[in-house]
Amino acid sequence: MKFLLFLTLLVGCAYGDEEVTTVAKCLTDGADGLVSADCEDGTNAVCIGPVFDATAEDGESAQARGCSAAVDDTTCPEATCASCDTDECNVAVAASFECDAYEVVDGAFAAATDKKTCFKVVGEHGSCKTPGSEADAENADHVAAFGAAGVCGACAEEAVTANLCASVSSAVSFGAVLMPLVALLYTLF
Repeated sequence: MKFLLFLTLLVGCAYGDEEVTTVAKCLTDGADGLVSADCEDGTNAVCIGPVFDATAEDGESAQARGCSAAVDDTTCPEATCASCDTDECNVAVAASFECDAYEVVDGAFAAATDKKTCFKVVGEHGSCKTPGSEADAENADHVAAFGAAGVCGACAEEAVTANLCASVSSAVSFGAVLMPLVALLYTLF
């Protein structure tokens, strides 16, 4: 009997005092971007916010940022909502970068003067589509694929294999500017 009392006491001490996570502040969507807001008592279990959505206008799902008392598939569906349990953890999940759009000039693809703003997951490289060696400037599907509406994202594997499309990392275009600049500075000094 003493053993059972001891075991009950041990289990009660180990699992009975479960700590409830609360957050004091979460980010909210303000007129000038993300702003910090105090969470009210009873609505401060977690912060919620959008997930990355490449098809959205700003790269994020329509989920509003803020404080939430509880998270389930009704209040925060996994496909459009993310939750976290530390102060101001619901940060931006999308970052913008630019891709060259292409137009047909004299029967061949040429980079257009206007670039297309695309979105990627923060901390990852974005991809841009460029015409491959077999891309046909007279094929309407190919022209659409490399126009402003189609250049964001990586090429489909079949298009790469057929040399219709090549994917270029958003970091490559930055590196193409940075490396010659470093070489120039090195030779000057």
